[in-house]
Amino acid sequence: MKKCFTGISLALSLIFAANMHGKDEIKSIPQKSKQPVQQKKEALAKPKSVVEKKAIKSTSQQTRVSIKNNSQKVADKQITPPVKKKKPPVKKKPSRWIVNKILARVNGANILQSDLEQPRIAKEGGSYSLKELIEEEILFQRASEKHLLPSNVDIQRQIVALKMQNGISHLSDSEFEKELQESGFTLPMYKKQLARLIAVENLKRVEIDEKIVITSKEVEKYHKKNPEYDEASFLLETASFSPKNVDNYKDLIRNKKITWNALGWLSADELDKRFESVKSLEKGQISKPIKLSEKNYLVFRLKDKQEKSFKKLETRYGEIERILKDQKREFLSENLIKETQTKTSIIYL
Repeated sequence: MKKCFTGISLALSLIFAANMHGKDEIKSIPQKSKQPVQQKKEALAKPKSVVEKKAIKSTSQQTRVSIKNNSQKVADKQITPPVKKKKPPVKKKPSRWIVNKILARVNGANILQSDLEQPRIAKEGGSYSLKELIEEEILFQRASEKHLLPSNVDIQRQIVALKMQNGISHLSDSEFEKELQESGFTLPMYKKQLARLIAVENLKRVEIDEKIVITSKEVEKYHKKNPEYDEASFLLETASFSPKNVDNYKDLIRNKKITWNALGWLSADELDKRFESVKSLEKGQISKPIKLSEKNYLVFRLKDKQEKSFKKLETRYGEIERILKDQKREFLSENLIKETQTKTSIIYL
């Protein structure tokens, strides 16, 4: 502000000095003599010759033409609008599109939006939640630290086993990839996910499975708290009749003129609702004819029957042991994740 005010005062002082200097100059101009003016008046008062008159006339005409031309030029300038120069088109900067958003960082490793949308082997083609992605990344990094990552041979061995299980072992890699594409996978994507799953399973086997012990007391306790029953089952035979033989079906059975077809053991749940009456038969009894269609009737003969019964521990021991192992494994896996999370940098973006 001080510089601004100094500049203004300096300009004003210069203008004031110039004005004062001008006044001094005006005062110092000498007065012209009145003699030339008097001579000019006398010259104008004298009569003019013809040549002088023509010269004066010519000069006045030229003056009028000059004034007319100048006025025309001024009019032309006023009428003709100024030509505006076209500005060059401004190039718009291309808008920036977010290709792949970062959702979170786990120890510097990015979890992307595309990771969230990918089909997953462990979900049978479904997708992971963000929580599941972070947990898998935590365990994968721990497996990497402990040198438990699978080799390319391990991954290929799993793919061969998968092909054999699904009866497609004859397919080449390109043909196998076409099969994967139907579920939204590519072969590189499938191999990458498989490698991560194997690594996590290797970690769980080392840090969890080897610590799991199931005692017989735990199995017995589970068996008592979670009883299971064997449903009633029926050993059945069936014979078919035409409508004309329905009325005398007993005589045909008595005379052994029909053919019985064995159905084997069927549980109560496997029997059609139309055959509910079979459940009330006693061993050796034959049901009444049951209409299947306009041209076909069936009769059932009960060969043997097992009532609904409580499953014994001996038949369930292995099954219960697997259930308890899975429960402990899940519990220890959650603890492993919680323990590792405390040492992990997780940033949500």
